[in-house]
Amino acid sequence: MKTKRILEVTGICAAAAVAAASLVFASGASSAKRVTLAKLDIGHGSPVPAAQLSAADRAMLNRIGANDNSVELLGIRGTVAFYRMTGTDGSLCLGLGEATAASNAAVAAIGSAGCLSGPALATPIIDMSKVAVDPGTGHVIRFDGLQGIAADGVASVQLVMTNGATATAKVASNLYLLEPAAMPGGTPATLIALDASGNTLETIPLGN
Repeated sequence: MKTKRILEVTGICAAAAVAAASLVFASGASSAKRVTLAKLDIGHGSPVPAAQLSAADRAMLNRIGANDNSVELLGIRGTVAFYRMTGTDGSLCLGLGEATAASNAAVAAIGSAGCLSGPALATPIIDMSKVAVDPGTGHVIRFDGLQGIAADGVASVQLVMTNGATATAKVASNLYLLEPAAMPGGTPATLIALDASGNTLETIPLGN
């Protein structure tokens, strides 16, 4: 019996894993920040002093080419914190990590991050969900919940399975989160950005 090998990735890495189909990520900020559907344009959040970052955080930011003194907290949903940074080349970088329940300003660790360019800057969603990928095909075969950043005008993000089942995450202040327990069974087919009237703004195929 042949064993199927599965690769699990999170955050910006998840986007790279499905890049063959389209970049899965979301573009956004909080309620006071402007984000357009035509271009990924994220406003600024609350500055996170470099002194609050762990050595591991700073090393990770250095690896991806982001300035560790440019970290800003965009917001928190549940136990997930969303960040933006600026790359050493001026590019937009996004990240996520676990936030403590004690304070919206307290950060446990950034965890994962990446810098965006090209087509990624024109998408209305940057999905940062943890996904499982078949390394043989590069197809996403499982989402462990939904989480990401969405542009102004995006009211919800919906994952559609090949069997027709759906999972929908509501967008609040440009951020969205749907816990793994709310995910249906089946193989992911498409990720869809919807407006408040339920109209499709963008459909991202996942290769299945």
